[in-house]
Amino acid sequence: MYAGQVVERAELTAMLRRPFHPYTQALLASDPHHAVDADMLPTIPGGVPQPGLWPAGCRFHPRCSFATPECGDSDVLLEEASPGRHTRCLHHGRLVAR
Repeated sequence: MYAGQVVERAELTAMLRRPFHPYTQALLASDPHHAVDADMLPTIPGGVPQPGLWPAGCRFHPRCSFATPECGDSDVLLEEASPGRHTRCLHHGRLVAR
């Protein structure tokens, strides 16, 4: 979930292997169990918008490195991107498996 919306829904193993939403990908990248001792954990720039002050379009787009102008055009619906995999990202195909 991000900013009060489900952004991805999938079987756990599939989601951990290949997230379909940039927020999920960013959360997984910040897992300290995968960090090398000297590495700084990655962070997500910006902050979560306040309730009721959601941006137009995808609520994550102001913080997303995959965002394009269309991400802010209108609400992004939770859609089935592949069997059993739902995402609220227009660009889920651009995410690369870890």
